[in-house]
Amino acid sequence: MMERTLKDGEELYRLVWHDRKAWWQQEQGILAYYIMAGVYNDKPEYLRYAREGSAFYNGWFLDYDAGGIYFNVLANGQPYALGTERNKGSHSMAGYHSFELCFLAAVYTNLLVNKQPMDFFFSPEPGVWPDNRLRVAPDILPKGSIRLAEVWLNGQPYDDFDAENLTVTLPSDGSDMKVRCRVVPAGTDFDVDLLSFENGVATLALAGDLVVSQLKHLQTTLERLSGLAGLVLDITNLKSIDDSVLNYLVFSKQSYPETYTISLQGVPDHLKATLEESEFLEDFILL
Repeated sequence: MMERTLKDGEELYRLVWHDRKAWWQQEQGILAYYIMAGVYNDKPEYLRYAREGSAFYNGWFLDYDAGGIYFNVLANGQPYALGTERNKGSHSMAGYHSFELCFLAAVYTNLLVNKQPMDFFFSPEPGVWPDNRLRVAPDILPKGSIRLAEVWLNGQPYDDFDAENLTVTLPSDGSDMKVRCRVVPAGTDFDVDLLSFENGVATLALAGDLVVSQLKHLQTTLERLSGLAGLVLDITNLKSIDDSVLNYLVFSKQSYPETYTISLQGVPDHLKATLEESEFLEDFILL
């Protein structure tokens, strides 16, 4: 809404009509800057603009008293509530820009900017997808920037998937399916995921290389669990584990009740020798 050129003798670009900003314009601007921050990574102001836009949107577009999102607000944040623009739903204002902002801002922030994994959940109907192939990419992100790391089908690990093309080949038995897919940024060497936390016992799935430099991710996950009484580690997809990590697991038991146990589930063949040679093997329960 700005004049493209400065008028003679003026230093400011004048507004053409008004200083209102529509909710969808704000949303598109926020996502554009998050994309540029995550893809190009050459100018820090991209991320700053995205966060400033998000702060303005969260501060003024959301109606914290009555709920919903304003159609337009002025530059000072005051809602523009005249005519049809006082409505929060109309032929031109549906939820998709609002839902899209929440979803894609989370995708870009986690996968491109902060390099954090994300879980996506699906309930596909049996037999409706061509070749029984479920495509789980959250958006058209730069090729090679993300991969599909782990898949669970009805709560159990499932390995019939294409990590690079982010597709899952579904079974054709016609049963109901609950599919959970973990998408991670490219270059992620280790991943920890909380599968369940019941009666004080946490079940974690570990994947990749659990070396000392990655131990902080496991520690952070455990610190978030209040009242932890036991630990089950599913290491089916674990490629390697350092002795120092085993040492941490054993000695961390001292901060928990005497009944606290650590169980290892799905021990792959290439890790059996590592565990057998470890002096801490007797401190674990092998399932």
